[in-house]
Amino acid sequence: MNKNKLRSTIATLVVAIVLIGMMYGAVAESCNAPNLPEPKLPISTADVLLTRMNGNTGIAGPEDSGRFTDPRNGRPMPRTGIPDRPGYCGLMDMDMAYKPVGAADAELVMSAAALHECQFTHSVTAGDFNGDGGTDAIVFTGSYNPSTYAYTFEDVSVVDGYTGIELWGQSIVYETWNGLGDVPAYSVGDLDSNYKDDVIVKSQSYDSVADRYTASVYLKQGCNGSEFWNRSVAGDGEYSAGMWTYIHDLDGDYRDDVIIISESYNSTTTKHTANIYVKGYNGQEFWNRSVTGDGEYGAYMWVESYCALDDDATEDDVIFIAGSYDSVVEEHTARAHVVQGCDGSEFWNRSVTGDGLGGAGIGAYAYCGFDDGRKNDVIVISESYNSSADESTINIYAVRGSNEHQFWTRSVTGDGEDGAGIWTYPYCDLDNDTLDDVIVVSESYDSSADESTANIYAIRGYGGQEFWTQSVTGDGCDGVDISAYACCGFDDSNSDDVIVVSKSYDSAANESTASVCARQGYNEHQFWNRSVTGAGEAGARMLIGSCHDLDNDTKNDVIVVSDSYDSAANKSTASIYAMQGYSEQEFWNKSVIGDGSHGACMWVHAGCGFDDDSKDDMIVVSEKYNSTTHEHTANVCAKQGYDGQEFWTQSVVSDGEYGIYIGVHPYYDLDDDTLDDVIVISESYDSVANESTASMCVRQGGSGYQFWNRSVTGDGDHGSSMQAYPYRDLDNDAKNDVIVASKSYNSSADESTARVYAMQGYNEYQFWTRNVTGKDVWMEFYGGSMEPLLEYPSIITGVLVNYTNVPTGVCVVDADAGTSLWCKQSAPSAPTITGDLNGDDVLTPADAVIALDIAISGDYNEYADVNMDNTVNSLDVLMILQAAANSITIMT
Repeated sequence: MNKNKLRSTIATLVVAIVLIGMMYGAVAESCNAPNLPEPKLPISTADVLLTRMNGNTGIAGPEDSGRFTDPRNGRPMPRTGIPDRPGYCGLMDMDMAYKPVGAADAELVMSAAALHECQFTHSVTAGDFNGDGGTDAIVFTGSYNPSTYAYTFEDVSVVDGYTGIELWGQSIVYETWNGLGDVPAYSVGDLDSNYKDDVIVKSQSYDSVADRYTASVYLKQGCNGSEFWNRSVAGDGEYSAGMWTYIHDLDGDYRDDVIIISESYNSTTTKHTANIYVKGYNGQEFWNRSVTGDGEYGAYMWVESYCALDDDATEDDVIFIAGSYDSVVEEHTARAHVVQGCDGSEFWNRSVTGDGLGGAGIGAYAYCGFDDGRKNDVIVISESYNSSADESTINIYAVRGSNEHQFWTRSVTGDGEDGAGIWTYPYCDLDNDTLDDVIVVSESYDSSADESTANIYAIRGYGGQEFWTQSVTGDGCDGVDISAYACCGFDDSNSDDVIVVSKSYDSAANESTASVCARQGYNEHQFWNRSVTGAGEAGARMLIGSCHDLDNDTKNDVIVVSDSYDSAANKSTASIYAMQGYSEQEFWNKSVIGDGSHGACMWVHAGCGFDDDSKDDMIVVSEKYNSTTHEHTANVCAKQGYDGQEFWTQSVVSDGEYGIYIGVHPYYDLDDDTLDDVIVISESYDSVANESTASMCVRQGGSGYQFWNRSVTGDGDHGSSMQAYPYRDLDNDAKNDVIVASKSYNSSADESTARVYAMQGYNEYQFWTRNVTGKDVWMEFYGGSMEPLLEYPSIITGVLVNYTNVPTGVCVVDADAGTSLWCKQSAPSAPTITGDLNGDDVLTPADAVIALDIAISGDYNEYADVNMDNTVNSLDVLMILQAAANSITIMT
């Protein structure tokens, strides 16, 4: 034994113990650390009060917006619907009842996570499951694989939002690459009319022995987990099956029903089958459809929209999309089905066929009223590819919802598989006849001329007549871009007017030109236009900052933002113009110039009210880079909307071209004067000190008076950050308050400190604070903003693992006091090295400090009990010290 080395190690341990002051709970578990002692403070007793119900699990649901991507090859698969409430949480490892403000902070120290599978705890705020009138939660636990970026959900727990007591729970297997937004359970509202919300649970798992992949969906009673019904599908091979759900009232009984989409692949027949089923909460099946295609990706279905197409006002109808591939003729057929929701009887359908597996597509959108404002009509867009001609054709049809009467159609053709595009803006009344009209945008590519052309058509919804058109041409397949905003009223006609934004590229001059044009909606009249030119394909850009009434004449005005690049001077110019909507008059403008192709930018926050003149005000944010000083400057300016007069301004300077951030929250009244106040957040970098500083300044909107400010400094160019959450009144003074989250990095200790604290909105008084310290740790706040909901906000804590924020627990708090209502923590992971209690994959005296803390507390931890005598005592501490000094080897 190396006695000198051991003696030195013991001395180091003694010093470490003195430095931490024998503080209990000095180390909390991280992503891969063991279950370390909790602080000797009040914690939730929910875990000893659990009444657990077992059951099977479910499947993919409405939170999967967009198209699902197969993890093997990135190919799109049918999309799902829209989530009932997108959840976000994931919270603390333990319930830390923090000391009152003014007392010394007892910080929780967390260790880093290694790049191996680790545990997570995540939570979503859901509905009212137990009928007590409060918001409840669903808590998830599982493992995260930092190599594949996959989350595997292993347990679902439905809990009371106030106490954390589990109403019911379920073990599941649900693997996803879509992050924590793709959760395996969610609230679906009150389906059985018992005044308590219900839950859909999902599962999807692979049996490698049988080479079968099974996906299931289970509808459960929210209060106790009792199962209404379930449905499953299985396919041959990994990821060969899937299920998705949509929730809507289809039979008019004022209770939501469930639409299920399922897919599966049969390797024997080499067929892919997609199905749609509609079921009530009691399992009654209203109707179903199916489609089959060749190959692993040969068929799909998804629900496009719900709508009221006929006279049964209480029943929603359904538009769903089905597609199939025929490998014999190598054709893809896509079809839009428009059906009655209660029984599936078909109003009509449209189809399109194209060459190849991805050679056709179709979409249908039922939100318009072209000839009867009480009933929805439908816009259908179809796309097909002709491989012989190497052409893509896109058609758009306006169709009556209740039958197949076609109001009008347009089409566009372009070269190549992606040579054409069409999209619409169907929510405008351009001629003041109380019926919807349509803005159609099309793009096409001509390979022989190497030109792209974009067009905009303003079309009467029920007749198809064109009010006006506008087009732009540019070089190359991506040489044009055009869009329209049909939500403005610039004159006294009471009809919608239109803003057209376009960009084109001239390859001969190597210049881009961007333009903005304000047009009358129902005729050719142009109110005004602006344009800007810059060098290169991306050398110019224009966009609309806002449409607000700046001069209080009850008509919309426009904020235009532009960027341009001068390659000869190597300068970028960013500008903002405040334009009167119906004329050429420019209220004011502001510009900033910086070095390089991305050396300047500006943006605006409009719709503010900083004074009492009843006119809209705004915040203008600008950034510019100086290559001579190698400095980046950001500026926030509060301005009067109609004349540009400045209320106040604030700037921050940072080293480097990209070493700066500035943001604002300009829409909150913190001092109860009925006027908006502003929170300015900035981050900057000092290259000499190699330090980053994040600051928060809370200002009165009109005067710029500073209520208070906070800042934090950390090492490195991204060593600090701050965020603000304007919140409700926490101290009953009828004024809104603010939640602050901050983070800083200490390179000497190689650890971060994250804090969440509550501040009085209009002065420097701090209500409470919570802290976490350790390698790669983070802490955030989730709890709504100005509204009382969420009733029970959350503190989110976790670790950064391979550039991913992995939550390690959930702690729901009393926002007024910052004290914990309840907490859930991740299950511990066994250390890869016996005795490695801080998860850094090496034995050090720090592990002995943790073991000593456990021994003093009298708690038991299986990973600290290295001699396996069912107790943690001084012998375990000594063994870890000896192993850290390489004097002994601890057997696993």
